[in-house]
Amino acid sequence: MGTVSYEVLGPLAVRRNGIRRDVGPEQRQRILAALLLRANQAVPLTDLIAAAWVGRPPADADQVVSNHIAVLRDLVDPQRTVSTGELLITLADGSYVLCVEPGDSDLDQFSRNVERAEELWAAGNGDEAGKLLRSALALWHGTPLEDLSGPLFDSARQELSAARSNAQESLARIEAGQQAATPAPPPAAYAAPPLVQAPERSGATLVVLKLLGAAVPVVTIGFLGWVVTAGVAIKQRSIALGISAAAYLAVVVWFTVYVMVPDGPEISDGQGLVTLVYLLAGMACSVQAAVVIGSPRRRGALQPPYRLQPQAQYQPQYQASPVHQPQYGAPAAYPPAPDAVRRQQARELARTNPAAARSLGIGRPDLPRQYDDGGLVDLNDAPADLLDTLPGVTGKQAAAIVVSRAQQGRFRTVDELSTRGLLPTHLLHELADRLVIIDIQD
Repeated sequence: MGTVSYEVLGPLAVRRNGIRRDVGPEQRQRILAALLLRANQAVPLTDLIAAAWVGRPPADADQVVSNHIAVLRDLVDPQRTVSTGELLITLADGSYVLCVEPGDSDLDQFSRNVERAEELWAAGNGDEAGKLLRSALALWHGTPLEDLSGPLFDSARQELSAARSNAQESLARIEAGQQAATPAPPPAAYAAPPLVQAPERSGATLVVLKLLGAAVPVVTIGFLGWVVTAGVAIKQRSIALGISAAAYLAVVVWFTVYVMVPDGPEISDGQGLVTLVYLLAGMACSVQAAVVIGSPRRRGALQPPYRLQPQAQYQPQYQASPVHQPQYGAPAAYPPAPDAVRRQQARELARTNPAAARSLGIGRPDLPRQYDDGGLVDLNDAPADLLDTLPGVTGKQAAAIVVSRAQQGRFRTVDELSTRGLLPTHLLHELADRLVIIDIQD
């Protein structure tokens, strides 16, 4: 383990010689986190820009990222210089690589411990496997990168949480004395999906489109300018452009009704004013069309600025020693299962080891927990407001279930909801897959 270490399984942190160092502003934290999630892999500058800015990046974004990288280099290891060729953050072909030694990040330690635990469990050594899993889970100290928002970090948190749930489930099964299941073939290696900007049109094509868009209001004397604006608004999903198109259309209607329709020998002052407004609106529409056609989409309620695009895994040229690189939540032996499968697994765990099921919070999504049970609800302990979220169950029925539970005792089977007159029989068939009963306490 080197002199610098990183913490991802909680708030982002960097320690040098055991002392926590201040990373700096949020933008620099986002860049470092993006590098850590793909440690020892090339991260294109465009991906770092996408991670650093939640909205549209500025024109000098590449220089801003470069400045942050320079500060991060000094942060992680101020003794290394460009002249020595041993930088921990290297640049090659427009991509940056953060070189991380084995075990220098809690994410790498977690991945290694879980992977080794699965091997030991499969070999029949449940005791050692349990110790490694406990050690892996002890590395967690909160929500991964909890202070950072955006598609990249939201995706990482989701996959890391799935990995933690898998580890907790494996530990619960080991403590229950169960044998390891035959692991499924591991999924193909993949890199963290980078966020990239949508491709833009070529320069010549863009100029032609802008000229055509600007010409429409002029050629049609303003009558069809609103159509161009509306088309761009729909394509870019822009509310602001949609309002502009509606305004232009309103001016056209106003001009038609007030000036074109009346048949008089002279134009009144009011009609002259309307005509002036109409001409100015047509000119504004022409200029706006030339500006907005082909322009980058702005972040808004309807349109995110980036889209996910898979990228092949990259093997860096620099690697101090063999490094096992975790891919977000990929260290667990089992990929995240569908909700129905998770409910079945959680229900079986509740049947064989009620104590472990309770400690994991199975059936209690209202409590703080990390285990994913696929959406089960504990019939005997869930409060009324949680029972009220079940399909077809009203608030009055949920309250009646809680009262019955207190007066007549805990439920032994889901069918008792019908025999006690709390729910109709047909509803039980729909709820059977969502309800779980964890042990009986008389």
